[in-house]
Amino acid sequence: NGTATVFPDDPGDPSRLKVEFETSATGELIPGDEIIITLEDDFGFEIVTPLVLNQITISSTIVTNDPPISVARQTVAPDGVNVDFTGDENDLAQITVTVPDMSPDEGSGANGIAALSTVQVIFHQGAGIVNAHEAARYQTTIRTTADVDPHRLAAGLVVRARLLLADDDDDRGSKETLLILGIEGRESVTVWLDNDGDGIRDSSERDLCTVVADADDTATCEIVLNNPPFFPGIHGLGGSCTLPDMVKCNFINFVGSEGRSTDFPGELTQASVDRQIMRLLPHVEFSPSSANVGDTVTVSLFDYPPNAPVDQILILKTLNITPLGIPLTGPSGEVSFGWTIPGVAPACIPTGTGLPPTGVCVGKGDNNPDAGVRVPTGLRRIDIYTGESGNDPSKKDDNDANLTISGANLSLSHDTVIANQDLTISGNGFSESIGGAAMCIVEGQITIGNVAVEIDDDSDCPAAVLAAQVPPAAEGILLTTGGTFTITVRVHDPVGAVPALSSSLLNEATHELKVIDTNGAEGSLEVTIAERSLEVTPSSARPRDVVTIIGRNFIAANTDGLSSTVNVEYACGGSSRTVTADPDVSGNFRETLRIPSGCAIPSTNTLSAKISAAGKETGVVETVTHEIPEGLITIEPARGISGARVTVRGEGFRTFETVEKIEFGGLGTLGGRTVNTDGNGDFEIEGLQVPGLDPGIHAIKVEVSTGTNRTTSSTSFEILETGVFGAPTDVADVYAMSDSLLRFFRFDNNSKTWTFNDKRDEFADANTLEDLVSGAVYWFLIDQDVELDVVGVLLTLTCIAEDCWNQVVWP
Repeated sequence: NGTATVFPDDPGDPSRLKVEFETSATGELIPGDEIIITLEDDFGFEIVTPLVLNQITISSTIVTNDPPISVARQTVAPDGVNVDFTGDENDLAQITVTVPDMSPDEGSGANGIAALSTVQVIFHQGAGIVNAHEAARYQTTIRTTADVDPHRLAAGLVVRARLLLADDDDDRGSKETLLILGIEGRESVTVWLDNDGDGIRDSSERDLCTVVADADDTATCEIVLNNPPFFPGIHGLGGSCTLPDMVKCNFINFVGSEGRSTDFPGELTQASVDRQIMRLLPHVEFSPSSANVGDTVTVSLFDYPPNAPVDQILILKTLNITPLGIPLTGPSGEVSFGWTIPGVAPACIPTGTGLPPTGVCVGKGDNNPDAGVRVPTGLRRIDIYTGESGNDPSKKDDNDANLTISGANLSLSHDTVIANQDLTISGNGFSESIGGAAMCIVEGQITIGNVAVEIDDDSDCPAAVLAAQVPPAAEGILLTTGGTFTITVRVHDPVGAVPALSSSLLNEATHELKVIDTNGAEGSLEVTIAERSLEVTPSSARPRDVVTIIGRNFIAANTDGLSSTVNVEYACGGSSRTVTADPDVSGNFRETLRIPSGCAIPSTNTLSAKISAAGKETGVVETVTHEIPEGLITIEPARGISGARVTVRGEGFRTFETVEKIEFGGLGTLGGRTVNTDGNGDFEIEGLQVPGLDPGIHAIKVEVSTGTNRTTSSTSFEILETGVFGAPTDVADVYAMSDSLLRFFRFDNNSKTWTFNDKRDEFADANTLEDLVSGAVYWFLIDQDVELDVVGVLLTLTCIAEDCWNQVVWP
């Protein structure tokens, strides 16, 4: 005996073909023998050659050995597989499978299939066999090369007709494509709604389409979902989609002119019913599709369960905003009702089991755990459920639609503000005050960065509305019948709040300004707390100098708001000096301050500006650093030989203090002189003699005053070789710089002699000065003003009247 099965048994699907048979009493197979599976010439199966060997397996219940042994079914790959097409029309498929060693782990290579053993050959779905496209019962035969008299076994295969849905659930009005498989090419096919699943087109059942099958044994048609003929959900009220008692079911069946229908050849199964049921989804529409909080929209429900209560309206599947008094769906599962979009989830939601729900609430009506949660704005998913939520509770989430909930709109008199400043806000799209339903914006519901600000306008919100707020509000303004308002607020906490000015309102950043009315309608806009700046000019100054402090965007002066000041302090070590600034309406101020005389020279010091409001420091401090430079020392000339006379000047020291030391290379040069700084902290000493030092660069140190007032400064001085000041420049090169140069003279302080050079020819033999040395002092005679560029150093020589001699230090 033998059997053959395919799975899945859908027409045209890649198949898993399983062939099972029992070998005869003399039909032992050894490795290398063959199993031949022959398909009828009208089989209709497609075989892709070559077949994929690793997708084919062979197994046996008894494996030959010495003696034969019975083992658990072993599955191995065949040694080979071959496909031949024979017959009159060359379409008779013959598949030859070569028997392998059935127990390769044993190692002999001689294990075959014993007589009277049950053999399975499985061609998996990847092997390359495709089901016939036409539904029918097919035959195949099985034999082996071990049988002398061909031992043929007949086996039947079934390919069943099917109807496939592109989608098995959708909304009313959607188009669905149906695919019918397993019919004969050019056969006429009618698709109908087989409500009772009996396969008979009853007069009460609606035809959906009639088409002619294509040559590839398939047919397609497109239907439009409507109610009727489809019932909401998967079946009508009181209906069933379970065999054998189907009634009012959205089961789509078909019948061809040759009698083929779902599951032909065979009886209709529940599995086929389940996959050919169309579920008509509940559908929600909002009109308009975009509205503000507080607006009323029309909600239309289609294809919900008939005569059912609407028991939940959720935003984003979680926030319960179900109002009371929604009517039942009608007999066809439809209903329309007006719904006012709330600003927050209501405290009372429908309860009870009556039709409609009674909506009874306990105590103060708070039976909604989401009560008071704000309704989010933007494009939001709204889910609307009935008591049944369709016929399939697992798909209740499909009852939804999108609604754009717009927050109210705001505009500002200016979008960059500072603390204590007045700000005018205008709004529209808020809740409307109609009839006895007064809607307000109350103090505490206008916030900047989550900090409430004070309302400046007179309160005209009814006392009952103010008292109903939690906590009760002190004042507020009434919204118009159009949901608009204009209000002025002050950018500080409401009067009486502690602290009077929250530091958040001094936080230099972009914040969210939010306005919420008593119905929960909300509008928001970005507002920027301006960035403060603090500046000291000049940026570098000395003790007792007067500097100017400029502050911008600190805190506004406001005669109706909080009193405001800025305390400015210059601190250096143990010394400090303060001044109180009064900002203007823009938060700006300008004050002068004298730097404390106790500040160190040099030093980097801190200048701070502390904001105070209503007599209290806010804790907000702006700082900037300020430099006091080191005292400046200059020496003329900047280089010279030991014993040379120089002039030493100092700037930026303490005023009216004694110059205690001037040292060249550690050697004092001040002698018995008494020199004091003047009222500007400056001094000058002429004719100071350079002490005897080795040639080179030496540190010059100046010390002014003593003790805690002592200030030091330093520079350097180059000691030159005696008589040699630096690199020489030939006089010819000097004359080449300008025709205005006439002659040069130099006096040597050591030898007390003069040298000179005159470019006139008659002095050619008398000249004693051949070059000019860097750092030496010379007298130049010119005939007009001239400017010389000497290695990047500009020397300016001038004539005044007829005096054209100039003393210069050669660079």
